[in-house]
Order: sequence, then structure tokens, then C-alpha cells
Amino acid sequence: MAMAKGEFIARMDADDISLPGRFETQLSFFRENPDYGICGTWIKIIDNLFEPMKFPESHQEIKFNMLSGNPFAHPTVMFRKADFLNDNFLYNESLNTAQDYELWSRVVQKLKAKNLNQYLLEYRVHKSQVSQKKLDNQNSNAIDIKINQLQLLE
Repeated sequence: MAMAKGEFIARMDADDISLPGRFETQLSFFRENPDYGICGTWIKIIDNLFEPMKFPESHQEIKFNMLSGNPFAHPTVMFRKADFLNDNFLYNESLNTAQDYELWSRVVQKLKAKNLNQYLLEYRVHKSQVSQKKLDNQNSNAIDIKINQLQLLE
């Protein structure tokens, strides 16, 4: 991330497709809402294997949904590079699954978050995805993340 030259960083997986206007829409959101640090979108599933996925929109909904699962479609996330560098928000390399969920669980405690209510990415689902191949490990890590979120409420 330190090598990136832009003001914003957009996540993307190699096998997914950003729809036209995705980056412009997210950048426009950030320019109109300077108090936000992270922005995701809804997703359509390639080949229509599953229904399109909507994610919680407001910051409060995102924080609440963090208790039950990842409130972001990882390849849709865009964020302000400076915010992440200033707060040292990096993936926890000790986790081999659910790294994004764990990262977002820390980020939403300090930065305002939003999911745009627009489908701006087509997401590919296949059997060789890490989330499919290491499902038990991912579920175990997710439980630990949820416990950490609950402890923040105490």
C-alpha cells in the first residue's frame, strides 16, 4: 500500500469485473463526503448462480452487521490511502482466511464506512476460491472476529 501513488486505493480481484462507472461513482462519493474513509458497493454474481447481493449501507448498519458477518464485498472496497497508513490499517498476516473481515472490523471502529446501494461489481463464484477451499478455517477465524467485536461493546 505504501508504494501506491494515488489518494485512494480500490480493491479488486483478478477474476471479478468492475462495472462501468464503479470508480467514478465511488470517487464522487468520497469527494462529496470527506468524513468517510471506506466505501463498498453491492454485487451481482457472474453466471447468475446466486441472487445479487446487497450489503448494509449506513455506517451504523455496517457496524451492527459486523457482529454477524462481513458487511463488505471485499473486491468492491475503496478507501483513502492516508487514513489507512495513518492508522496502520493492514491485513493481519497471521490469518490465512477472513483477513478482510478482520481488517474491516478494526477500520469501522475509527473510520466512517458506507456501502453504496448500487451494483458496481460482478463477482465470480467458483470451487477454487479460498473461501470455498478453506471454509472451516474461515468460519473459525470469523467466530474469533465476532467475539472481538462483542468485547468492544462491553
